[in-house]
Amino acid sequence: MLVQDRAASSPAKPPKSQIRELPTHQQIRRRFSEPKNLDFSTWFSENLSRIAVFSLLIVTIVALFFL
Repeated sequence: MLVQDRAASSPAKPPKSQIRELPTHQQIRRRFSEPKNLDFSTWFSENLSRIAVFSLLIVTIVALFFL
């Protein structure tokens, strides 16, 4: 069969080592972005659209419940 022939003819690859290198401090710092300022006004302005959609959803559910 072709699949078995290809598998048998391919050279055996050495198994990869199971030990990974630990990341350096610079790699860790590049992986994460700088921390954001999370005061209330910044958070509110960044999430205003989500707050508006969630509020509209709640109002719609309440209106349907009382109709």
